[in-house]
Amino acid sequence: MALKITTQIGTDKGITSEAYVRINNYNVSKYGSVSLGIEIYMNQGSVPTETPIINQGTCKNTQIGELLHVSLITSPHVVDLTPVIEQSVFAFGYGKLKEKLVGLFGAENVIDC
Repeated sequence: MALKITTQIGTDKGITSEAYVRINNYNVSKYGSVSLGIEIYMNQGSVPTETPIINQGTCKNTQIGELLHVSLITSPHVVDLTPVIEQSVFAFGYGKLKEKLVGLFGAENVIDC
């Protein structure tokens, strides 16, 4: 699973219009939050094919960031883990990541891979 951004974005390694974004880890807290670690590559071809070294080939974009925090608190003092339990954490996470990227770059510029 991954998402591709097809509009130009700036990164610490230069400008790309093929950014490849994926979730590399997650943490679900019983206190009502999910933290998703985000990796960005200049393009799909720059993703390591063998066991990667941490951050090998990744780049950074300040708008996207490196972590996405999602609250599962539905009302004061009520935690609802149902959205994470009813599907895989990655399916839930990619939905939230896509929402963020669409908000930043537009639906026409974010493609599921």
